[in-house]
Amino acid sequence: MLPLLLAMFQAAPLTDFQNRVAEIEKATIPDKRLEFLQVEAVKQGDKWEVKGDTTVAAARDGILEAARAVFGNRLGKVELRVLPDSSLGEKTEALIRVSVAPMRRTPRHSAEMVDQVVMGTPVRPLKEEGSWLLIQTPYRYLGWVEKLMVTRLTQAELSAWTTGPLARYSRPSGTVWAHFDETEPVCDIVLSCVVRPGPMQGGLTAVILPDGRKGFLPPDSLSPFTVAGHHKPNPADVVRLALQLRGIPYLWGGNSTKGFDCSGFTQTVFGMNGVALPRDADQQAALGTKVESSADFSNVKAGDLLFFGKDRITHVAISLGGARFIHASGDVHIKSLAPHDKDFDSERRDNLQFIKRVLTEP
Repeated sequence: MLPLLLAMFQAAPLTDFQNRVAEIEKATIPDKRLEFLQVEAVKQGDKWEVKGDTTVAAARDGILEAARAVFGNRLGKVELRVLPDSSLGEKTEALIRVSVAPMRRTPRHSAEMVDQVVMGTPVRPLKEEGSWLLIQTPYRYLGWVEKLMVTRLTQAELSAWTTGPLARYSRPSGTVWAHFDETEPVCDIVLSCVVRPGPMQGGLTAVILPDGRKGFLPPDSLSPFTVAGHHKPNPADVVRLALQLRGIPYLWGGNSTKGFDCSGFTQTVFGMNGVALPRDADQQAALGTKVESSADFSNVKAGDLLFFGKDRITHVAISLGGARFIHASGDVHIKSLAPHDKDFDSERRDNLQFIKRVLTEP
């Protein structure tokens, strides 16, 4: 009986602390996909030790106050860090160095893949754990990647990379060749990867990869890199690229031509056309202007985004104009909301929530 009472006595402050942490998380981190919080309290002798990491200073301050209130004079060592971790040193920036880097929910290969980031994407390192690195993408998504998949840089080194001429790979996939006679591969490359172009040699363009490797690519496979928002996108170009990606298989967390989920597909297509979308369908649904569609969808324009779901937004597609749309589901393919079309999708018609316009005519 005594051990049971002792366990209950110890559990009471821990439960109180955990409940307070949950409330602090709810108040300071509205979207856990975009901010990090991990904290634990452990009994060591007659003291409670609290340690953890977060990207939100207000969360750290709230947890420290909660620990003092709950544990009082029994509070021992406290280690609450606001990321990025200072132990990362001067190399506070990074670039993805492989064609596609999987981002995991936790630092292990068996963990859920939450996203992918492609070569040349600047990411923010937050902390290390073994052979893994917690990173944050330009659209603030969080996940773990293998350290070997990134090139760590100082702010000055990243600035030198981003201020020079850059090009984006514009084909679904290909090979960076070590020689202009295309006899030895350096690595593979996929749509949206960023490289530094150089002079033409033997009919190919010399390129430098984010980690300094050199190679060659066909000149017509590269397009000038422009920061999203710096030019007016053309809906016809959005549709043209979307159609070129037909047949690429669905992949949960996929955000590359090695496999797409629904919102990875829309984010990639729009990103290649200069429009930065958030990562997930429900986040993308917050953008643009709502379109009150007619019964036959005749006023829906190419490039509009269609959002689907029952109780919440769970799927997104790109309109081809009218009732037809293209999306990643099983693979990238075309469907229709019109019952008279051969590719009519009754389930999507029933689950259509609304349509948003994020593009305007050029």
